[in-house]
Order: sequence, then C-alpha cells, then structure tokens
Amino acid sequence: MTTRIRPFDAATDAERVARFINDHGSGPVVTGLPLDGASLLASIQETGVRLLLVAESRDTIVGTLAYARMSGRRVAPEGHLFAVMFVVERTLRGGFLVGELFAESFRRFPSLGLRTLRLEVDPANQRAFPLYVRVGFRNVSSPRPDEDGYLELVNHLPGISSALFPGEAGLVGPSAPGSETRSLREARAESLTGGVRIDGAGRTVIDYRLRIGTSRIEAVVDGQTGELVSGRVDGDPAEIPDAELAPPSRAVRPPLRHELGGFSAELDVETGALTVRHRDRLGPLLVDAFPVCGDTPAGVRRPAVTRVSVSQHGGTWTTTSEHLTRVVSFRRGSIELTVTQNCGHLLTASPWSGFRDAELTIAARGRDKRSAHVVRGIWPPEATDFEPAVGAAHTYEALGMRASWHEKHSEIGIDVTGLTSGAWRVEGPHLARISSDGTIAYRVELRDGQQTRMPVAAQTPTPTPTPRPLPLPRRLWTRAAHDDDGLTPAGSLDVSAATGLHAWRHRGIHVLESSQPRSRSIGPLYRLPAAAWVASLRDRTTPDHGVEWAPHDASFTLDGASAGERRWGVQPNADFSAIDISLSDLTEAPGTDELAVFVFVPATAQHIDLVDGPDAKRLSIAGPPWRTWTRAFRFPTPAGDVLVEPRDGDHAEVLLRAGPAGVLATCLARPAGEERHARWRLTLL
Repeated sequence: MTTRIRPFDAATDAERVARFINDHGSGPVVTGLPLDGASLLASIQETGVRLLLVAESRDTIVGTLAYARMSGRRVAPEGHLFAVMFVVERTLRGGFLVGELFAESFRRFPSLGLRTLRLEVDPANQRAFPLYVRVGFRNVSSPRPDEDGYLELVNHLPGISSALFPGEAGLVGPSAPGSETRSLREARAESLTGGVRIDGAGRTVIDYRLRIGTSRIEAVVDGQTGELVSGRVDGDPAEIPDAELAPPSRAVRPPLRHELGGFSAELDVETGALTVRHRDRLGPLLVDAFPVCGDTPAGVRRPAVTRVSVSQHGGTWTTTSEHLTRVVSFRRGSIELTVTQNCGHLLTASPWSGFRDAELTIAARGRDKRSAHVVRGIWPPEATDFEPAVGAAHTYEALGMRASWHEKHSEIGIDVTGLTSGAWRVEGPHLARISSDGTIAYRVELRDGQQTRMPVAAQTPTPTPTPRPLPLPRRLWTRAAHDDDGLTPAGSLDVSAATGLHAWRHRGIHVLESSQPRSRSIGPLYRLPAAAWVASLRDRTTPDHGVEWAPHDASFTLDGASAGERRWGVQPNADFSAIDISLSDLTEAPGTDELAVFVFVPATAQHIDLVDGPDAKRLSIAGPPWRTWTRAFRFPTPAGDVLVEPRDGDHAEVLLRAGPAGVLATCLARPAGEERHARWRLTLL
C-alpha cells in the first residue's frame, strides 16, 4: 500500500481531518464536543500550528502530525514547537507510518527555525515510548503525569545539528538521511531519562551520543532550554556558537504590590503577569499573564515569554511591550485593566482562575444566566488544544458580559465584567477568554465574605478509630475483628507496605477492594494493585503542573515497621465501620508541598456525592470525563455509602477525576503540626 505524506491543505482537508480525528477518539470528541472543519481551523490558528502533515492512502487520510507553539495550554519558547494532533490509523500503528511521519517532518525542521521539539505523552501508552526514545525524546521535568495526565518530553537534536553543523539543512536528528538509526529493540533497552543528569552547576542536562553522517557526535545540552553546554565532533572539542552561550545573569527585580483589604495584587515586572491573592486562601485567585496578539498563543498554564517594561504612577501600573500596552488601575474593591495595541492583529487576554471548590455564574446581555458548581468538562466545558470546539453556545459579546467565581464556604469571589466589544469565551480554567481586533478592557471586582474554617469534626458522629498494636508489616498483612462466635470475620483490612491499602471489609462485605491478583489502569496510571494509597506531591496551586497523578510512594514507611521521617498508616475503629488513613513527612524536601491520600472509586459505584454543606451535589460517573474539587464526598459501596472527609492537616481539599474506569479521588492537605501530619477518615454511613 502506497502512502503519501504531504502538507495540510486548509481548503480541501479541514472537514476530512476533523472527521478522521473524531473517528479515532482523539481530541475533544471524548468530552462530547466533536470537531468540524471550522473549529479545527480555528484551533490551528489559536495554538500556532507551524506545520501539519497529512498521510493519505488511496485518497483516505490515515495519519496526521502537526507542530504548534502551544499544547495543553503551555506555550513553547521561541525556537521550540510541540508535536500535536499525532493520530494514526489503528491498523497502521505497528508499522512504518509512525516513523515515516516523524522522518518527513524532521526534513522540514530547518525551514521552521526549530531547535527543540516538545511532546506531551500519556504514560499508559508504553508501546510508543521506544519510538520516542529512538528519535531523541527525553523526560527532564517531573516523572509524574501532570493534572491533565501527561508527561512532557523534549528533543534537542535539531538544535544540536544546527549548532554543530550550521548550513547543513538535512542534518536534524537520528532519522535524517545518512545518520545512525537504531532498531526499536535496541531503543527498548533505554529509557526516557537516559543521559539525563544534574551537572556541577545544578542544571538538568542531557548527554547525547549519536552519528550524523559519518561524524560521531557527543553533546551536552541544557535539558530545558536546549542550549549547547559542550560538544565534541569525532573526539575533537566543538566550537560553541555565541548564540549558545548563556546570557549573563541579572538581578531579580522585586514585584509591585498593592493591598485591597484582604486581597493583594502583585505585578511581575519581568513578565508583566498580574496575580491576585487572598490572605486566608491557598494559592492565587487570578493569574493574568501579559496579553498576546497576532500568532502568539494565549497559554494560561505556561504563558508566552514577553519582554516588557513597567512604570508606576500612583494607583496605576503601566506595562508595555513592542506592540501592546496594558494599564492596571485600582479602585475601591476592584481592578480595571485596559489593553491597547498597534500590532494590527487579534488581541487576546486570558486571565486564569485559581478557584477550585467554587461556583461559576455567567450573565450576558440578552442571554440567559447560568450558575453551577465548577465541574470542568461539564461546567464550564473543556476542550484542551481544541478550545474553539466549545462553539457559539459558549461564546458571547464581551461588552456587558459578566462571569462570577464564588466559593460558598469562604464567601470569597471575583466578578469579571467586559467593558469593551469583542468575543468572550467560557471554557476550561479561564476567568474569561477575551479577544478583540481593537482595545480590550475589563473590570475585576473582589468580594470578601465572612471567612469560616471548615470544622475538623465530621457532621455525622462516628466512632473514633482507637490505636492498637499492628502486626509487623510483611508484603501484605491482614487485620480482622470477629463476630462473637469467633469464626466469621466482622471486618478486616489488607495492607501492603509497598503498594497501599488493598481491601477493607465490614461484616464480611467489601467496602474497598483492589483488582488483585491483576492490576488496574486508572487514566495515566497503569499496573495499580491497590484501592487506596499515599504520596507527597508538588504545590497543587501551580497552573503548569497542577495536581499530579502518583502511584503509592514506598518511601513512606508503614507504621510499625520503623520510625522513619516519612510514615503512613491505616487505623480502623472497633467494628471496622471507619478507617483513618494518615501520613506524615518530616523531611521538608523541596517539591513535596502536599500530603495526598488517593482513593479509587470504580465505575460500578455509578455516582459521587459532593458533600459541601446542606446541599449535596450528585455527579454521574458515566459519560464524558470530568474533574471537580470539593471538601468532602461520599460514594456507594456494597456495604453502604462511604463518607471521605479530612481530620488533620491544613487547607484540606479533594480533587475528583472521573474517567471510563471510575473516579480517582486525590485527598490533599498541607502538613500540619510538629509531626507534619495529615489524616483522612473514611466512614460507612
């Protein structure tokens, strides 16, 4: 079968490619928002696609591969592009087409000025990893999937080729003509972290060893930027171009700050990013990156880097770049932002919402008002990488449009109102996505209610688990209470020090159970043997990585094994109708901000109830994927409903993520007290 790989033709391919992506279960169709030709073209424009290749056989599209400035709402630096829309006909995924798509695109990289290629991958797709390793991709950031479930990989081979062989347009990587290629069998012996290390300067670097043409190349590059640190060609030191030399470090300038009652605003004078916080709340309420115009994408998780200058005059901050000026003015209880441009292109502002357990209300002139608890994927809709697919139903005239984010438990809120004409789209994590061919202006009003702390005690009285001696941890230990006749177990726990809680039984009925002897896959996590487990995570409030997916962290010692600095335990009450899962971390290691208890709720439970005050909200597990935050929740089991709620720890919250397998609950708390402790209780109601 002959396959032709060619550039995308917008006039003839848009509808066909959209249909191909939908048919293969890729893109926003999984959220109930199938692409059409118009939304595909709009997505190509918004994400800054620089190249889109189409593979065609017998007039039928069998594959696509694109390169864009933005993926997953992250904008790549100049000279970097993300590989996106990588979809191949199912029957051809084990053949040569995948490699041919990459090889054809590699030949076109020099004309794009590409130095580094980035890729977001699902860790559950283990079959694809040998190919990624073979063509030069490495993982230099977190080994855990981000909140969306992806790892970010980088490939710096195009930059190595251009730095060491300037002018040789064909030499762009291991799949270039004349270069050394290795079989997939050889690649399987390597890993995505092969050659990744920390150098003497504290940088994460990658050691590459390969052949380009007849030359043996040894190169060390900065893992994130791709800058060449050192290189050798056939054993001789290579001359590093001046452009590769690291710029001299500059003194970090302090941000500008302004207090508004319980709120504070902060302006980063290097990037122009505006951040609004509240003194009683964890993380920012709003992060408003400097606006963009033209073909620069608006990425709310990792915005484009723009050189700006900042001036302050009384209660006004003015930030300017080459084509844009943004004026931030402070009023009593509000902030007004006005953006003007001289770029002659579409201007976009995309303030990001840091609200988690909140309600979103929108009101537009002449349109109905809508208000609901934030369940991303349901309300607001979510179509990451294909945001225009949310369509006209969620796009409004900006003038007079109002969006309100409100936390009921704290009464803290933000109202954003459009003051000029343009388009306003409600989608994903945006407070508002506002675009216009002219000026953009909007007002941010700050609402501060009576702060109330969530009570630590349960609303429903439950017997308190009483500490008792645990058996010495083996690979799997079982602990049971028996009925009066001493024969029938009334309740029991199966716990593994290495993998987590495998089973919880009450009166002989399973409340929680693992899939042993087999393992299960939950989103990007695969081969999980447990029903509940623990880990430490990075800061949940950071937009770039959010709440990571993590397996059980075996560095936490099970109570009773030793007095380590990181401990966890499972403690039942007398009749096993309630259990406490606790963990503590005395290490204070960098990047371990959160203590997390993971609880898996299988799809057979059918629904989840958000317990957030008197009005519980029921969410179905079936249907498109969704995610939402709450402070406690309950779910049905064969033994009865289980309530999950915090008992110890600061800023306790739960992120619920629903998918085809069920719901993964990530119960988060900041370590509290001298023991840096967190504890969650699971109670049969």
